[in-house]
Order: sequence, then C-alpha cells, then structure tokens
Amino acid sequence: MSNPDSPFLRLPSEIRLMIYANLLLPSTSASLRITTKSVHVDYHDYEHQMTLARPVLPTTPTLHIRTLDPTTSPAQLTPRRRTTYAIRHDRFRARIMHTTYFLLSNPGLHPAILGVSRQTHAEAAELLYGSYTFAFDTHVEAIVPFLSDLTPFARARVTKVALTKRALPYCKEFDRLEWAAACRCLATLRLTSLELGVVAGKPSFLGWDDPAIPTLEVSYFARLDRRNGGGGAWGNEVVDMEWARQLMVIRGLRECRVRAIVEHCPPPGSDMMAFWVAFSKSVEGAFGEWVRGVMCAAV
Repeated sequence: MSNPDSPFLRLPSEIRLMIYANLLLPSTSASLRITTKSVHVDYHDYEHQMTLARPVLPTTPTLHIRTLDPTTSPAQLTPRRRTTYAIRHDRFRARIMHTTYFLLSNPGLHPAILGVSRQTHAEAAELLYGSYTFAFDTHVEAIVPFLSDLTPFARARVTKVALTKRALPYCKEFDRLEWAAACRCLATLRLTSLELGVVAGKPSFLGWDDPAIPTLEVSYFARLDRRNGGGGAWGNEVVDMEWARQLMVIRGLRECRVRAIVEHCPPPGSDMMAFWVAFSKSVEGAFGEWVRGVMCAAV
C-alpha cells in the first residue's frame, strides 16, 4: 500500500524518477563490477559469448535471462521457483518441467524499490521494464514463467525481446513445443522490437560462395503460409519450417532485426543439411526480409 505521509513519496516526481534511474539503469561508472553467475547449462549459450566482447553499456541496455533446473542448481541461484508447466511430446504423453530462471549478469541494478509500495512499483516498473531488452538466447523455456511472474502492469511494459533459434537439424520435439509456447506468450505483449538470432551453418571450404548452394528468395518463404504444417519441399524431404510460422503470431513490431549466428559445418551430405545450409545463406537476406514484412506490418 502507498503511504502518502512517506517522505520519499512527498518528493517531486522528477526527483523520484532520478532516484529510480540511479537504482535501475546501468551505471556509467568505469569502476562498476558486473556480477555474472557462473553456471552450467545443458546447451550452448550463443549470446553470452558474444556479449562478453561487447562494451558494458550497449546502446540499448540488456538483461540476459537464463533457465536452470532447481533440482541440480545451487540454492543461492534459485531464489524463486518458476511456474511448472506441461509440454506434450505427442498427443498421448506430456513432459512436466520444474525449472527456474535467473538473471545471468547484474549491471548494478537494485530492484527492491519496486516492492516498497504500489506507487513505487508503478513508477519504477515503467522505467525498469520499458528501458531494457530482455534477451533469452536459446533459453526460450524461460520466457513463459518469467513473464508469468511479473505483475500485469510490469508485463505490459516489456516491449523489447531478443531470442535465438537453435540450429534446425538438431531441434528435438520438445524444442519445437517449447518454441511454440514461447511465441504464443510473446504474442500477448505489446512488443515494439525483436532481435532474432538464427544459428546458421556455413561449410568450411567455400562457405556460402559455393555455386552449388542456392539462394532462397522471399517468395519461397512467403509460400510457407500456404503449406500444411509449415513444411517446404526440398530434395526428397519436406523440411520443417513450422517454427517460422509460429513466430509470425507476433505482429505490429516497429523494428525486427534478423541476423545469422554462424557455425562452421561440413559440406551437406543429406537433403536436410543441404536445406539448412541454403537457408542459412538466406537468413539475413530473403528470410529476414520476409520476417520483417510480416511482423512489422500494421495490425
């Protein structure tokens, strides 16, 4: 509850906002020590490796959210239990996950001010959740519970998200289902900015300059909307692009950046690998153009 007699709340709103900024926005001090939790994750963390080489204060401040298994993680890293939810492996079975999420690195934030009163929560949440990009990397399992634990007011202030799509040949059934759940959850937000990283395969010898690797056009991806299951014909296989269709439930963005996160791979020896390499070559070109055309369209 708000206390109108509180000396803090009697301060002019401009002064309170300056205090909130000092507590919730990254410090400009060169001596600031960034607190980073060192933990083991069960799959590759692309974005954290990339951000280690970036300046401490990027143009858009970013908070990196990661997922952990509370049954195997140190107690000090799991102060809050994430929502338990069921994800179906198929129509007959379900996989129950008990997980938690955590902030990978703290750039000097002191969010306890949000819990002082309803008024401080409303004023500070506007600044905290509206100023940052929330980056999940490939940890899309953290999206639903992280947003579920926010108050409706705070959740409505989240407008900038970054995530990474894992390499297509290595996605398993539970990867696909958790991706779908994350996309549906993000579609409930009023997102204005999305940064999508896509793990891309690039053969070691000629790379994407190999004339045997075709360049996919925007028209190829546009036809996905008219294919059952989001599949596309390729060689002797129908490749799974349902994840891209699921992403399209997010609409009305002002900005959508699509970039390839390049991994070297051997020359393709199967239709699936051949498609992945061709798709990878087109991530920042035709695929990115198609995604922006759909997701940034007026709604």
